[in-house]
Order: sequence, then C-alpha cells, then structure tokens
Amino acid sequence: MVIQNDPVQADRREVQKSLISRFRRIQGQIRGIRRMVASGEKSVQDIFIQLSAVKAALDRASMLVLENHMLNCLAPARNPEDLQKQRERLVQFIRNYKYGTIASPCGTMDVDVLLQQAQETVGQVIDTVLTGDTENKCSAVLHDTSEIRDLLNSTSIALFEAEVGRTLFEDGQCDRGEQLEFVLQMAKKFIV
Repeated sequence: MVIQNDPVQADRREVQKSLISRFRRIQGQIRGIRRMVASGEKSVQDIFIQLSAVKAALDRASMLVLENHMLNCLAPARNPEDLQKQRERLVQFIRNYKYGTIASPCGTMDVDVLLQQAQETVGQVIDTVLTGDTENKCSAVLHDTSEIRDLLNSTSIALFEAEVGRTLFEDGQCDRGEQLEFVLQMAKKFIV
C-alpha cells in the first residue's frame, strides 16, 4: 500500500528526478567531447577541461547516490552481525565510489571508443535509476559511475599520451624548452 502524501516516497522521487537530470547532462557532455575529438578543431587542453567538468559532475551525482543510500537504504541494525554487514557494505560502497571497480587504463584504445562506452554506461545508469529495487539500485549506480570515471580517466591518459607524442616528437617551430613547458602545462590540466 502506497501512501499518497508519504514524504519518504516524495523525497525518493525528487532524488530520482535529480539523478536522471544529472546523468542526462553528463551524457550530453560526453557527446560534446566526442564531437570535439572528432572535429579535431579543439585543443587537447580544451578537451581536458571538459573531461574534468564531466568527472566533477559525475562525482556530484555519485555523492547524491551515496547520501541517498545512507539516508534511505541502511536499515537499523537488529543485532551486531547486521551492524557488521552494514558497515562492510558501506565500506565497499565508498570504495567503489572513490576508487572504482575496473582496471585502467586501456592502453592505446581509441578515444572515441572510450567515450562511446562512457556514454553508453551513462545510459545504463539512467535505466537503473528508473528501475530496480532501491538497495541494488544504489550499488549498481555507484558501480557504473566508477566505470564511467575509469573510462574518462583512460580517455584522458590516451589523449595525454597522444599529445605528448605529437608535441615532443614533431618537428616544429618551437624549441625543446617551449615543448617541455607545453607538456608540463598539459600535465597540470591532466592531473586536475
């Protein structure tokens, strides 16, 4: 039986709407990055800035999932064993959020393939938020956001490696000092 004016259900619907909106925006940002890469008209620095923005948006969405999980999904412990299981699940949940669950990077994988996988995984997150039970939904969303973060990190690494190779080994007008300074500035953006 669903109570129409249930504040908990209303709060969950608002969180769901917020998550859907955030992840659709993230999906659009990734589409934009794919277009930037495909056009070849934007600098790697501009692309890094956009990748950083997507990662920040992903972190904020993941934090909302984590907060919602802690407020709505953890039941009061009935005994010490239940409390221990909840602690273990919460620790694993936070580890997945912070560190991800898949290995990176993917080597010399095509940047567009990585971005396409990230975009598709965002689509999976949206589907998960719209369906599924609450307990498994939170875990699945955090798992997938960690995968997206790893794919974006792999994209950054692939772009950085390609740009370093192009910059340092290209015969150009710049002297070696200018090339190294450019790579250093790019590395700073990559690390951020």
